Amino acid sequence: MRSIRRSSAGFSLIEALVVLAIMSVLVIVGVTMLGDRKANSVRSVMDQIEGVLMNAQNSALISPLDIYVSSTGNWLDGSLIIDARPLNSAVVGFPPSAANIKAGVDANRLGGNSECFRSRYLTDRDHMSAGVNTGTNWYNTALGSAPDLRTVAPVSTNNSMLTAMSTPLCLGSAGGDSSAVLNGRTRRFETGFYVVVVGLSNGAPQAGGAIGVILVPANSSNVYKFYKPSGSVTWRRL
Repeated sequence: MRSIRRSSAGFSLIEALVVLAIMSVLVIVGVTMLGDRKANSVRSVMDQIEGVLMNAQNSALISPLDIYVSSTGNWLDGSLIIDARPLNSAVVGFPPSAANIKAGVDANRLGGNSECFRSRYLTDRDHMSAGVNTGTNWYNTALGSAPDLRTVAPVSTNNSMLTAMSTPLCLGSAGGDSSAVLNGRTRRFETGFYVVVVGLSNGAPQAGGAIGVILVPANSSNVYKFYKPSGSVTWRRL
């Protein structure tokens, strides 16, 4: 009697279900990662800017001279620079002129230009998905129905924080260059300031999207970070 061979073509029901289950998990993970890209980018850009400010504080530990944290330029054209390198006292006199503290002028600063924070829009994935507000009012668009950070504790109950929230570090070309001084003796910022980072879609702020705010009060060495997730109306401190 001939033996009957089973066909090896096709999948069994169990195999098909396993494949479908794996594909479903991959789809869910992919959608989640895409959905969080802007949020992750906002936090990544915030961390990069915080790193520049931390480097300024480290420089103040080894030098009695004031550190000038300067900003110039815009996000979308890639001209934004935040420069916290120490000034070169052999070239720049103290107190320095406005021209001498302009961000990105290597001859007036100590250290390489890689120590600056620079916009890399269209060349960096994070910088395409999140951007620094430079006088473009992105903050209000991204805010959506969430409350203004100025109305949320601890900012609302702290005069130094409230004052800092009225002084943006990054003004853009319309507002011109700006700077904040880190006192070389006290190692505290003499004036307060803030930086806003929002999620971007094709160069425009995502309505109700993720927002990050870096806040530095006057006469303080503290750098505070606040974050509102996309679609949320709740701020939290990072």
